[in-house]
Amino acid sequence: MGEPEINGFLTYLAVQRNVSASTQNQALAAILFLYRDVLGRSLDWIEPAVRAKRPERLPVVLTRREARRVLDLMTEVPYMVAALL
Repeated sequence: MGEPEINGFLTYLAVQRNVSASTQNQALAAILFLYRDVLGRSLDWIEPAVRAKRPERLPVVLTRREARRVLDLMTEVPYMVAALL
């Protein structure tokens, strides 16, 4: 298995299997370990494979009014912990 097959495999993971970006990165790291440390062979260059998309993570921030409404629904110890946070 050479560079074109590795590129094809990584692209397959992203496109057909819809794996996460971290799973694709782990597969690449395992392949690189296999070639470098087990087989003693270096890979000259791996063409850019189709990369799995990282999910867009939007920050969730409550407004002051929303935070106050949440705190108003709490009592006793849970209120005290949440208010301190």
